[in-house]
Amino acid sequence: INKILRMKPHILSDETEEVLAQASGVLGTSYGTYKQIKPEFEPVIIDGKEYFLNEETVRNFYRNPDESVRKQAYEKLNIEYKKLANLYASTLEGTMKRDVFYSKVRKFKSPLEASTFGDEVTEELFYKVLDAANNKYHKYYIEYLEAFKKIMNKDILQVYDLRYPIVKEPDKKYSVEDAFELIFEATKNLGEEYIEIIQKAKSERWIDYMPHEGKIPGAYSSNGCYDSRPFILMSFTNDVESVFTLIHELGHSAHSYLSNHYQDYINSNYRIFVAEVASTVNENLLMNLLIKTAKTPEEKKYLLYKKLDEFIGCCYTQPFFANFENILHQKVANNEGLSSQTITDIYQKVTEDEYEGRVEIHELTKYRCFAVPHFYYNYYVYKYTIGMCVASVIAQRVSSGDKTQIENYLKFLKSGSTKSPVEALTMAGVNPLDENLYKEAFENFKKDLDEFKKVMEI
Repeated sequence: INKILRMKPHILSDETEEVLAQASGVLGTSYGTYKQIKPEFEPVIIDGKEYFLNEETVRNFYRNPDESVRKQAYEKLNIEYKKLANLYASTLEGTMKRDVFYSKVRKFKSPLEASTFGDEVTEELFYKVLDAANNKYHKYYIEYLEAFKKIMNKDILQVYDLRYPIVKEPDKKYSVEDAFELIFEATKNLGEEYIEIIQKAKSERWIDYMPHEGKIPGAYSSNGCYDSRPFILMSFTNDVESVFTLIHELGHSAHSYLSNHYQDYINSNYRIFVAEVASTVNENLLMNLLIKTAKTPEEKKYLLYKKLDEFIGCCYTQPFFANFENILHQKVANNEGLSSQTITDIYQKVTEDEYEGRVEIHELTKYRCFAVPHFYYNYYVYKYTIGMCVASVIAQRVSSGDKTQIENYLKFLKSGSTKSPVEALTMAGVNPLDENLYKEAFENFKKDLDEFKKVMEI
């Protein structure tokens, strides 16, 4: 009832609501068109042989030690986005216009306010996240880029160097039993009840592990029904990534199990805003354990590199994306047009700000903005940053045996949707409106970076 009353100022007359409902299909055509665009990329040529290129396979080319291969893949990928720039710009402008239209019609002062209202947060949270990543603690990312340059022995990095694995993954295999031993050890500080849930998942066969013909890719945790067990779909391939995937999905499943067990049906389904917290906490707990127990310097180097890289992806890349999307929304709200040149020039500028001269911007870099589907999701990407910051702090405290943090975190996992996202996270001991959360999270990153530089001897 409170949620309904909260929406009351933004609910229109029956006639207007009916018109909006009928117009929703038309207003969604820009995103629909975007999903139908299928760029065709020229193959990458290596030693005279052609290799298929798309947004998935390009990762393999970026891992190639031959810089000319990385460059070739980058250029052949992004030249296609340049060719389709006017079409992509049209769909992106249309999506921004849709968001601005709905915000004005529903009496919000901006599309950002409309988006955050739906999550029961405020614009303050959005700008706090961007300020932390793009201003206050951006120096740590620049320090990382400097370390990256030294490891690659280059005076300046190229954009296609950034996905090159500067530390190789050790050739180490894990069985499902090995994975569960690590998971039980990583999560033991969360207490007997949590361990029992993971044991249930193992013994009651909640998990479809094995890859086989016809199985869809990816990994998923389904809540099942309110009175059923959760279920996990994944493909366990005996590498360390499989162990991380398993503990990630078990985080979702344990969250669902506890929410269903402790809340009535109407309050059992936790909000999407906090959905990735439990899974990311689990990944961080496992990472902390593996780093602590690494048996060789090579293993520790790889794990620290992986941890830094994942933090950067969530806490530096996503706020950079969020800033770009916000600028586009603001321009449309001010009745400014978004041509392909306008959009790509903005992306070029924010990219230059992100790298601060440590990475050479390729002439095709500006067209990368058309390859990011999240720009069509109406202010979604900053939530990744909140999730990672929260998870980093919680996991570090749990790993150290902080009993208060453990107790508060378990309360959060059991709370379902009884509280707003900010209230739920505050109950967990990590208020996303508190500056100290971001300070602690980014300082954790700095400590990991210092340790990485030490083991890499740079």
